[in-house]
Amino acid sequence: MTTREHATVARATDEGAHGGGEHEARPLRLYISADMEGVAGVVHQNETVAGNREYEAARALMVAEVNTVVEAALSCGATEIIVSDGHATQRNIPPQALHEAATLVRGRPRPLGQMAGLTSDIDALLLVGYHARKGVGRAVLDHTMWTRTVERVVINGREVGEIGLNAALAGAYGVPMIFVAGDRAAADEAGALVEHCVTVSVKEGLGRTAAKCMHPKRARALIASGVRAAIERRASVAPFTFSAPLESTLTFTNSAMADVAEFMPSAQRIDGKSVLLRADDYITLWGALRAATLLATTALGG
Repeated sequence: MTTREHATVARATDEGAHGGGEHEARPLRLYISADMEGVAGVVHQNETVAGNREYEAARALMVAEVNTVVEAALSCGATEIIVSDGHATQRNIPPQALHEAATLVRGRPRPLGQMAGLTSDIDALLLVGYHARKGVGRAVLDHTMWTRTVERVVINGREVGEIGLNAALAGAYGVPMIFVAGDRAAADEAGALVEHCVTVSVKEGLGRTAAKCMHPKRARALIASGVRAAIERRASVAPFTFSAPLESTLTFTNSAMADVAEFMPSAQRIDGKSVLLRADDYITLWGALRAATLLATTALGG
């Protein structure tokens, strides 16, 4: 965490100590979406793929960060916590390893992807282990949705990655994204996207598969402080939304993928690698993005 982040957390904690009382009398329902590429110490794709020798160590680090978020949330009075295993197979968090106070969403395919189980009853969204969108420099394991398939996603003129896609999905339900932990690039991306969102950087990218990493224990301590600060100041964070009508340009890594995605009745081919999608609401647009991307995976190697 940088000096700026320390100041943000300290200020938020102070504000909460003097103004958080209004939240104590009502239930506090939180949704935690967990990814792996942004976890402290993780720098290479071999660490993030089940079956590889290094995966189990990275998996344990992921679980430890998730449990840290859960414990910090409980210390702030959370009454319901949903944890979404949002990485790859979405079966990375062993149920018995998760804090028993949390409910685990795991496995795929499932509605809303990394945000499965989210409803308008949730008070706030927290992301842990997240990464920057594809193409950002000095970003550890940067990608958007699927590394081998998606080149970029632009919605209403704004390029977004998984942080932005999920923040907007939460926003469609009226839920604010209040906390993001990941590498420096992910923290910067989240901070630029949502005003007053508390961010914690657990490593600084030196390249796509190299980073200056703080010790995982230190990272978890900063995550805990950040979560507490984010919960205390959550009233200052507005849900992130895109204004209708919605228009998204989805660019793939090769033209064969766009060939396949173009089969969707709602997709308009606009260049060799891109399709245009339109919708009146974000949930519909997100579904179209998801469907087009899944179709495109059938052209891998094409």
